[in-house]
Amino acid sequence: MVGLIHEARRRGLYENWLENGRRLFGADQSASSVAMARVNLMAAGVGAPEVLVVGDSITDRQVSRRCGEFSLILTNPPFGDKKYDSAEGIERAALYIPKLAGSPRIDPALAFVARCVELLAPGGVAGIILPDGVGDGRAMRQLLLEEARLDLPLSVEGVISLPAVTFAPAGTTAKTSVTFLRKSASEPKKYVFLARADHVGFVMSKGSPARDPNGDDLPGLTTEIRQFVTDPYSWRPSGQVARRRFAEMTCLDASTLDEDAEVARASLKDAGGFEARTILHFEGKRRTRLAGDVPFVSVLHVDELGTVDWHLARIHRPVTAGQLAEPGELLVSLLNPRKFRAAVVPACIGRVQCSAEFGVYQPDIDPYAALVLLQHPLVRRQIAPLGRGTSSSRRRIDAEDVLSLMLPPFDHTWTSRVGETARGHFDHIATAKGGLRDLYVRLQKTSFQLPA
Repeated sequence: MVGLIHEARRRGLYENWLENGRRLFGADQSASSVAMARVNLMAAGVGAPEVLVVGDSITDRQVSRRCGEFSLILTNPPFGDKKYDSAEGIERAALYIPKLAGSPRIDPALAFVARCVELLAPGGVAGIILPDGVGDGRAMRQLLLEEARLDLPLSVEGVISLPAVTFAPAGTTAKTSVTFLRKSASEPKKYVFLARADHVGFVMSKGSPARDPNGDDLPGLTTEIRQFVTDPYSWRPSGQVARRRFAEMTCLDASTLDEDAEVARASLKDAGGFEARTILHFEGKRRTRLAGDVPFVSVLHVDELGTVDWHLARIHRPVTAGQLAEPGELLVSLLNPRKFRAAVVPACIGRVQCSAEFGVYQPDIDPYAALVLLQHPLVRRQIAPLGRGTSSSRRRIDAEDVLSLMLPPFDHTWTSRVGETARGHFDHIATAKGGLRDLYVRLQKTSFQLPA
């Protein structure tokens, strides 16, 4: 709050706005934190700060009386999966996030998101610090990006990704982001900003904060975001701040923001390209267990050119059941996007199984032409920085991430010609591999006079 007051003064807001304590409201479980907040606010010029000690901000009656009143909410809620078990609080949260209904325990951060929506006045904005697993989790995507809640006017204004060191001095090393929500209906053509801060002015050295020699990204980001908010249509993206139309949003993770990827996406869009969802369809995972010699394709069986070692796939028999893929469908690895792997199931192979680490897509054009489009360098640049997870070798993307890739423009003549050419090359590779394998088998049956 004190920081908000200093920023308000810097911007020249009226002093009576600052001195009227009823304009500011705060609540916390810690009595000592509330006492310090009151003292600091009074020192900053607020005559009668309304900062309360509450047992549970989600269910507290004093807080509930202020529902629908706030134009701005800033909060850093507690978080941790299954740490919040108040039945009343979970029931209130489920009114805004139906996925939580009936859960015995939830992440308190989700309860705080729902509470903020409840407290905001129409048009009001909330800035909420969330762990990335929650901020870009299924519940938040359903709340902000899907059209299932037409009765709830709520839109996302932007997301700022923070480095893991941000809250390390307080003992928290979780990767977090700040998500900005507005209590107003979402507009498909409206721009949403995404920003990534790699440095926040300090690093941890021997357990204590020390000056970061790379400086602090936040002041520059706030300046650029302010320019974006002022005039989003003439503002041009940079390496650390980008924009997306709401209708194009598929995730709420700004940590994957990458300058090369943004340039590649913009270049293809300016050239008349379109998203992969216009030619690819994903119907979900079709789990199955097939008997006999049906090939089972793992990511390790596919190389960077899209060729598959079908011999190994035929003898691969993992314990875990796979998913079904039909001839002409496209297998795209959702694991470690920096090592892009995609392949077509050939007609001569027939139905196959593949591991759950693939997305199986049905193309509207020649599948080999679709594969060539995905292999375009500007498309590869878009997918390379994507991925979620703590391990660099096990980062994953969603099936939706592939559908959101911007592809180069093409016409029917191009797809026919390129599809036929690519199919011919894959046939040659398969024939050559088969010939070599037959040669090696015949060699084993040949009698040799070995030297004594």
